[in-house]
Amino acid sequence: MIPPFPKIRSSEGLALMLMLNGERLTHLGFFKLAETYCLRTSILDLRQSDWPVDDVFQSGAKNIFSGRRKKFKNYFLNPEQLTEFLREDRTALFLEEAQKTFAELLKDCNSGQKD
Repeated sequence: MIPPFPKIRSSEGLALMLMLNGERLTHLGFFKLAETYCLRTSILDLRQSDWPVDDVFQSGAKNIFSGRRKKFKNYFLNPEQLTEFLREDRTALFLEEAQKTFAELLKDCNSGQKD
């Protein structure tokens, strides 16, 4: 059963659209795309709506002051459930409408980079 979809014109809608397209999201990548710092809140809202958002920590570059590696999270949909969601007509309709809505934003920010 598919969880309820968020409003398309929201950070949750954008995050879900990207994850349904197989993207892995990071705070920095989402900020560059959506110009908002609210990815954590969007992920929390999606999880509370029963979307199976997984996360893993990834090590980044060393901090120039401390010398320690920076850690950040990648957020993504559970791959097994993602396949099931993509078989549903409601998901296809959501993706079609979301892609239309965010086409200009994605066109402007299309760097070809997946975080």
